[in-house]
Amino acid sequence: MSATSVNAPGGTLHHATAIILGGVGLLITGASGSGKSRLALALLNRVNALEPLAFINPDTMATPPYTEPLESQAGASALVADDQVLVTAGAQLPGAQAPTTLQGLIEVRGLGIAHMPWIARADIHFVISLTDAATWPRLPDARSVELAGCTIANVRVPTGDLAHQMLLIDIALGQHG
Repeated sequence: MSATSVNAPGGTLHHATAIILGGVGLLITGASGSGKSRLALALLNRVNALEPLAFINPDTMATPPYTEPLESQAGASALVADDQVLVTAGAQLPGAQAPTTLQGLIEVRGLGIAHMPWIARADIHFVISLTDAATWPRLPDARSVELAGCTIANVRVPTGDLAHQMLLIDIALGQHG
């Protein structure tokens, strides 16, 4: 699926960000610096799922305040993984989880690495593909992708304009129930 994925024990490691939004798992892919973390934070912020972020002091690397994942529940919204996502095969949908060393961590560009509550694992319902705005097609070419042996809905959104990205994601989520 991605040029930035490698085989790992138990699955495939993807350079991506994963969140769960109202119980729907999203895997956000794109080039380095394309805004994956920014989009995830904006989507979580919109549903009031951003707990106070605890920024890690790079001088002390202090122990993060959140040491255990949140209990997964129907309709939940939370971070799953940022920067590296382990994608595993599931019964009907692929799953996403963070490597142990990155659990609960997310990069807030310009502010640093933050620690926030996270969910240990989520099913992936959609892949959100951040695409260079200069090459973003007016009409989509692929509406699905193969991921861990499953066909998953793929929503291509242009990099840059966060409001446009969120509008396209809202429309796609509404169309797929």
